[in-house]
Amino acid sequence: MTDQLSRPLCRFLLVLAAALAGCGATPAKADIPLTKAELAERETVLTALGTELQRGMDELKFRDYEAPYYIGYIVKDRTDETISGKYGAISTDDTSRVRTAHVEVRVGDYDFDNHANVEGESFRLSDYTADRVVPLEPDVTALRGTLWLLTDEAYKKAVSDYLTKKGGAVY
Repeated sequence: MTDQLSRPLCRFLLVLAAALAGCGATPAKADIPLTKAELAERETVLTALGTELQRGMDELKFRDYEAPYYIGYIVKDRTDETISGKYGAISTDDTSRVRTAHVEVRVGDYDFDNHANVEGESFRLSDYTADRVVPLEPDVTALRGTLWLLTDEAYKKAVSDYLTKKGGAVY
């Protein structure tokens, strides 16, 4: 009985070990040097981010409300490759690419802002929004337009959260 249980377990562990060894042998993207086109595309994204960051800090403010003191961007470019097989042959070979952005805007100052940094605050967590898709093409105007819309939305949310938090501090 013990022999019958140990064989499938051994087989499972061997397959798991082989899979993990294969994952470890796969080169990371960071190990592969970027091409000139990839470097140019990265520079386009960085230019759009820098321009929109400066514009947001200089121009983003409602009359009679706080201006942002912090704007942060995260842009992720992801490529997914899917290969599957059936009956010993490849049945699906698919590659897809997506670029997403997350924008964080803070209103107030380092001592008191819209971010939930006081024990017991949870109003921001319930309104979590997922990262947004931004253009893949290296077009500065398209990237800046998308980043501006996301920054504007994040600023309006930050002002609302800041005022809610400020009102809660009265009690």
